[in-house]
Amino acid sequence: MQNKRNLLKKSFVMVFAILTIVVLGTIAMWSMYISSTSQEEAASKYLQLQANLYAKSATEFAIEALQSRDFQHDGCIRRINLTNLPGSFQATVTFFYFLDDCNVVGCNANNCATIQTPESNGTVLVNTAVTNTQYHIRYFRQTLQKP
Repeated sequence: MQNKRNLLKKSFVMVFAILTIVVLGTIAMWSMYISSTSQEEAASKYLQLQANLYAKSATEFAIEALQSRDFQHDGCIRRINLTNLPGSFQATVTFFYFLDDCNVVGCNANNCATIQTPESNGTVLVNTAVTNTQYHIRYFRQTLQKP
């Protein structure tokens, strides 16, 4: 009887130890999983924020380029390509014009629409696309501007 009790006691302790190890291992694996996914998410959010800020900067640069031009003499800008550091973000800014007369140098049916309202003459739709091929990021921004 005493031997059976000792055997049961030892068996219970062994089962309890195995269950404790399994539970602790599961908790450790779960915490490592959470840690790795939060790191990836933080890096992704950081790169998205960089792309967003670069798109804003590229759009402001394009608007400055528009405001320094005279449509009748300088013509329309079709595209501006900007590159950050090599291997980093690249921005492509394209323009779509709303003019009362699209017969301006650089303007054609692909990037200009004829409008009848004098208040909206000279309005430009600025499309900014920011890409980073290394991290597979693409950010797009549209701005309507009246220079």
